[in-house]
Amino acid sequence: MLPLHTTRVVGRFRSTILLAFFLFGVQLIFAQIPTGYYTSAVGTGATLKTALYNIIKGHTVKSYDYIWTAYYTTDVRSDGKVWDMYSDIPGGTPPYEFTLGSGQCGSGGVSAEGQCYSREHSFPKSWFGGEVSPMYTDIFHIYPTDQYVNNRRSDNPYGKVNSPTWTSLNGSKVGPCVTPGFTGTVFEPRDDFKGDFARTYFYMATRYENVIATWQNNNPGGAAILDGTSYPVYQTWYLNMLLEWNAQDPVSQKEIDRNNAVYAIQNNRNPFIDHPEYALAIWVPGIPTTTTLAATNVTASGATLNGTVNPNGVATNYHFEWGTTPGYGNSTTTTSAGSGSGNVSVNAGITSLASGTIYHYRLVAVNSNGTSNGTDLMLTTLTPTLAVSPSDRPVPAPSGNTSFAVTSNSNWTASSNQTWCTVTPSGSGNGTITATYSTNSTIVLRVANITVTVSGLSPIVVTVTQSGSASTLSVTPSDRPVTALSGNTSFTVTSNANWTASSNQIWCTVTPSGSGNGTITATYSINSTIVQRVANVTVTVTGLTPVIVTVTQAGVALPPEPTNFPTNFSAFNIILHWTDATGAVVPTGYLVRMSSMDFSAIPIPVDGIPVPTGASDKNVLSGVQEAWFGNLTPNTTYYFKIFGYQGSGSSIDYKTDGAVPQVQKTTQP
Repeated sequence: MLPLHTTRVVGRFRSTILLAFFLFGVQLIFAQIPTGYYTSAVGTGATLKTALYNIIKGHTVKSYDYIWTAYYTTDVRSDGKVWDMYSDIPGGTPPYEFTLGSGQCGSGGVSAEGQCYSREHSFPKSWFGGEVSPMYTDIFHIYPTDQYVNNRRSDNPYGKVNSPTWTSLNGSKVGPCVTPGFTGTVFEPRDDFKGDFARTYFYMATRYENVIATWQNNNPGGAAILDGTSYPVYQTWYLNMLLEWNAQDPVSQKEIDRNNAVYAIQNNRNPFIDHPEYALAIWVPGIPTTTTLAATNVTASGATLNGTVNPNGVATNYHFEWGTTPGYGNSTTTTSAGSGSGNVSVNAGITSLASGTIYHYRLVAVNSNGTSNGTDLMLTTLTPTLAVSPSDRPVPAPSGNTSFAVTSNSNWTASSNQTWCTVTPSGSGNGTITATYSTNSTIVLRVANITVTVSGLSPIVVTVTQSGSASTLSVTPSDRPVTALSGNTSFTVTSNANWTASSNQIWCTVTPSGSGNGTITATYSINSTIVQRVANVTVTVTGLTPVIVTVTQAGVALPPEPTNFPTNFSAFNIILHWTDATGAVVPTGYLVRMSSMDFSAIPIPVDGIPVPTGASDKNVLSGVQEAWFGNLTPNTTYYFKIFGYQGSGSSIDYKTDGAVPQVQKTTQP
């Protein structure tokens, strides 16, 4: 059961103070805390305080003179000067500075500020009985300070002053206390160092838990702040003020460095520098303890905020506040952290951030006992970067896939300008774009542009260059038979290239060219002869052997031959007589041919080639049944053959099959 005055502390912090527990610098230094150093620091309230006492007690004790030497590592600024919290002005120009060694005080007195620095027991030695070991030489509460300011502070407690009776050159004040609960004289340090002194007093209450309950009546100043117990140790007004200072002035890099330096000398640490949240866990145990941790997964447009929440046994919710200023302005979704008594790791993602921008954030936890705010930390979003390699991927004609490497710290998208090439549409950070391409069935090389985009940057375009296929050509059919009449026919071309076509005959014209699969149209004129004719169509693709196909045009169809030959074919002097042929097809006429040599010398007429009437050839219409040959040589034997025929002109069809009627006749002497 907590004392009543501690309950009032809870109420005060619930209504007036936004607590900050951790600096980013504290997170960085965790690597220097010995592994497992705080493993036994469990529980809350007096239990946790005792656990810490058992961790840090029994430190290595040094002599009082050694403290001058310790300051060379514990309280030296980066410029080599003494870090004096009673004279320093952070961010400004101090009124004076001390050099280590040469500036330290001797046995003489001082009359003004800036003359020398001394060893200030921030927790006055008179409060614990004077030169009592180990408190008297415990470096954690002994700081180098200006001797004159040290004297003006005297044994007075720290406190708040509105009407100072004296003010130092750096703004520290002496005067009546205005903190509710005490009106005596107090010393108020600068705001920049109030957290340092608050955490020093938490250390003293913990490190000397075994003896501090006996110190209350050693000195009036000590009696004003101590309550004569080992828990909570301090009077309500003083504890309220220390908790407030702990929150308002978070742990600085100066404190971190000093904590490590003192640890190297004394072999113990100030837990309230390593873990500022321990203060609330001990003296306001019902309120949640909250630790803001470093952000992770930081990109140009987002990050993951992290922290830990200890609900301290009360149902607790948490959220993160964030924005470009410590005023935040944005909040993540409120989420339950449960009601346990151990640390719960929590996180939340934030998006739509501006690249290359500093953002502040903190973790906030709320339960029925109050609200605790983690320390304000900062993250800087990345300036977006993008690189894609290689700039081109040559690929073969068959289908397949290839890839590009993306190097980026941001979300990216990718798109292709060709339907034959599809790509991975998006990704985040370093990754791979897979480009999948179809077969290129043409001989023409083709290129797909792949555009990769990151918000705020110029897009990067890389290419997939696909080779064309080897040239191909086939033409079907190999021949087109056509009739004697004019018309057209076609051939099918299968190819992946440009082609040309030509005909070797003027009576047949063709489609002169094409590309890829197509059709050749062959247009032919009428064949007025009975003779079949052929046009060669040559189809050519560069680099390949030409393909030749043909158009074969039939001649004009002949009428049927006469069925039979004439009979009784004979010669009487110069007159030949015969009986017309009979049968299903009777002759239109007859060709009588004569030779003075022999029958074999008489040529057989050719179908489609009419023989004109002459001295040795007579055309006689059917029904006349005689032919006259004159101007013959006397006493000479002449040989005759008779051919019946149908039709005329180029369609004449002679009866030439079978035994052609023949006769020989000798003229009179």
